[in-house]
Amino acid sequence: MSVDSCVAMDQPSSAPSFRLKGGLFPLTLIELANGDLQRLRTDLTLKVAEAPSFFQQAPAVLSLELFEDDAQALDLQAIQQLCLEFGLIIVALRGADEALQATAKELNLAILANSRTKPVVALEPSAEKEPSAQEEPSAAKEPSTQEQSSAAQGSSDDSEESVTDDLFSPVGAPALETGQPATDSTGAARSAPVPTKVITTPVRSGQQIYAAGGDLIVLAPVSAGAELLADGNIHVYGPLRGRALAGVNGNTEARVFCQSLEAELISIAGYFRVNEDLRDKHWKKSVQASLTDETLNIEPLR
Repeated sequence: MSVDSCVAMDQPSSAPSFRLKGGLFPLTLIELANGDLQRLRTDLTLKVAEAPSFFQQAPAVLSLELFEDDAQALDLQAIQQLCLEFGLIIVALRGADEALQATAKELNLAILANSRTKPVVALEPSAEKEPSAQEEPSAAKEPSTQEQSSAAQGSSDDSEESVTDDLFSPVGAPALETGQPATDSTGAARSAPVPTKVITTPVRSGQQIYAAGGDLIVLAPVSAGAELLADGNIHVYGPLRGRALAGVNGNTEARVFCQSLEAELISIAGYFRVNEDLRDKHWKKSVQASLTDETLNIEPLR
């Protein structure tokens, strides 16, 4: 071997060993209400039994924003191990004080900022205020628990968050920061229309498509392992075999439409149903999914 060739082999490659790129990945949010490990085990057993495959090796964020007990007595490591027994991998902690954050760092957990919406605290019956004659009683709205593991993805990727029901919530995305809104001649805010994103080619396994601020229309099949996300509605004019998450910014009015329901997961504003729950009389039929009183409904398209 010549001396020149030896020198060339010793020189490092000009190509970088890695590159940093943003990613958008739905996470499960576990909103812990108390530190009762036995109750947690019982609830996890029931929840995982509903959809065993959905929770296997599933990354999750542990939220203490609704925690009612003394957080100082919380055994964070025991909870992490208990969740791991059921296939849930705790990757981050949210809503913890400095002491628990220090414990989380020792367990190699990421620390997430609190959600932007503060939880609603229910009033005691004796402290509740009766609405006056001039006041219209308003329906209580459960706070959004959205936040997502999202990062900016270069020029072609968007950032986003997600949500779910009772014990678990897919983590959602913060609203995109914008400048001052445009105004009309009266000074009222005038928002620019958000174009609908239209996809004309099949969505393959492993692909993820996000329509930020609007609807997503797919004019082709969506394969298993593919993922569709939209702040508005999702329309699939073909078989939907992957995951469809509409209203990921918390829009409970969003809907999912498809010509053939074969999905792995359907979600609206974080309330979801998985494959095992979807295999009913509507399976492989044209349907629409909507949210009513925190219940995800599947109905035939008329």
